[in-house]
Amino acid sequence: MRNKSVAETPVPKLNVNPTQDMSRFGKTVFSGSPFLFWTLGPCCLLCAIFFGFFTYATTRDHDVAKAVVGGVLTIISLCGVLVLFNPTRFSWAGRVVTGSIFAAYVFYAFHEIFVLRHPWSWGGSRGATTPVNSLLGLFFIGGPCLWYTLFKRFSLKKEPVPAPRPRQAGLQAVKTIGPAPRIQRPLHTSEAAVLQEMSVFPPVEKTSRRLAWVTLWATACLAGIVGFFWSASHVETGPGWMPMAMAFCFLFPIFTFYAAYANLRVFFHLRRVTRIWREKVLPERQEAIESGMASVVRVEAAKLIVIEEEWGDMAMLFELADGNTLFLRGEDYVPPGEDAIWPAARFEIVRSAVNDMWILFWSENAPLEPALTVPFTAMPDEFTRNENCPFSESILAGSAEENLHRLGYQPEKDGEW
Repeated sequence: MRNKSVAETPVPKLNVNPTQDMSRFGKTVFSGSPFLFWTLGPCCLLCAIFFGFFTYATTRDHDVAKAVVGGVLTIISLCGVLVLFNPTRFSWAGRVVTGSIFAAYVFYAFHEIFVLRHPWSWGGSRGATTPVNSLLGLFFIGGPCLWYTLFKRFSLKKEPVPAPRPRQAGLQAVKTIGPAPRIQRPLHTSEAAVLQEMSVFPPVEKTSRRLAWVTLWATACLAGIVGFFWSASHVETGPGWMPMAMAFCFLFPIFTFYAAYANLRVFFHLRRVTRIWREKVLPERQEAIESGMASVVRVEAAKLIVIEEEWGDMAMLFELADGNTLFLRGEDYVPPGEDAIWPAARFEIVRSAVNDMWILFWSENAPLEPALTVPFTAMPDEFTRNENCPFSESILAGSAEENLHRLGYQPEKDGEW
């Protein structure tokens, strides 16, 4: 077999489709990306403010045509901010923007063809105002925008709905006897001390300081906006550095607006944390201290199987003396202290008997080595997503090995057991 020469090698064709490019561009812009919101959103907001002042000035001068144009551009700019912030919730705003773009290209084509009557020339610059360029823009940009306005999508065909993932069999076979039995007893001294420590309000930044930062950045943002309009009104009569000052005043509010918004979010977060602590968390802990009673799950296991989780946690199957299995899953089941022995054959889960509030998890000096450690790749996706899985601290019928297979375990090598 002879080798093909370079000349005989077919040249791959470039897949250039302007409508597909416009579709990808529209999906990216309306994707709800925080980066796009914080880069394009402030620009749209500044445009809305600028056109709002323009509308006010033209209305005061009784120029109805310019006032209407300024009002429409103000609404479009505000809709741009909304759709960049949340395209799902404010999808109507996206339709307003795309519909306006289509209407602008229709007006552009009508104005070029029937009003100005520019000559029809081919092969000129793409930036030139010609009837040909107006029709090309109407087709490749205005067309997808009209399609999105009518059908809320940029592509001509409906996007295929992904088929549901096949549900893994096996999890339905797990038989749960019920929650782990509990006993009530008085709180130990160490447990009461833990509750006392939990009742101390954690150090939280003062909201007054955060509010001061909000005021500072909001004032700076407002000063940048005022400076932009002042420099724009004096750019022709002012000194040579005035255009640079106008450009700086245009960019400065974008960053200061983000800083003011971020500090305002932290301010409301601190207020919410403080309110929840005082109204809910602290009364529950004080109630647990006053009751003086604990609800305890006491476990003595003979065998353990550990299932590793994808993010470093683990699920555990403790085989009990009666032949059933205790299922634990979550990040709370780790005894405090670096010297604590875990996993252990004997341990307790301590909660308040009054409101079931978590108090302590501790183990005795009885280490229990896992009989098997299963990687998360050997478990089905349904178990990883925690769908149809038993609740933590549930008693499962059967041994730990039987329940592992009922949870969908598939050994990577035959004959592992």
